[in-house]
Amino acid sequence: MFELKFDVREFERRTKELEGTLDQMPFALALAMTEAAERTKQALVDEWPQHITQRNPGFIKRALQVKPATKHDLRVEIYDSLGRASLELHADGGTKQAKGKFAIPVENNVQRGARGVSRSKQPRSLANSFVADLRGKGAALWVRYGRKGRRLRLMYALRAVVPVRKDVPFRETFAATMMRELRQSFPAAMKRAMSTRRPR
Repeated sequence: MFELKFDVREFERRTKELEGTLDQMPFALALAMTEAAERTKQALVDEWPQHITQRNPGFIKRALQVKPATKHDLRVEIYDSLGRASLELHADGGTKQAKGKFAIPVENNVQRGARGVSRSKQPRSLANSFVADLRGKGAALWVRYGRKGRRLRLMYALRAVVPVRKDVPFRETFAATMMRELRQSFPAAMKRAMSTRRPR
């Protein structure tokens, strides 16, 4: 997802100020980084509904998960476990490529609720539907209705690529929150690391 590098010398100095030992610093950093990532994840979850229309309030919280750091691998990761959040596209903007076609609901004809489009209004469930380019604007899914099916209603536009605008400041929130929380978490993490240190 997003990357943040920091100078470990800052935490070497902090270790000495806290009267810790450098051999325990990797363990303390792993603890602090993991706790900071959990708090940063919550900040990203809180950020999401401030910038987009949120139809499923629990989606982003379920999607974002934390892979903890260890003293042997000082890397922590916040990742999209569902693979559907498109976080980098929301952060940077760009285009999303479909494997086939994206069915984009026509708002006036397809209502979306908290869980998206109801099953009865999803493309595969629509009776008397067909795909055609009737107005020269590209392929679309239409439904016949009315007496003898003489009337048509546009339900979905079909597109292979859709633009995603830059709308959520994920990178800025991630960098600022992660460093702030890492610095705040480190003293308690070092104290815990020293409490488990074996006498030498």
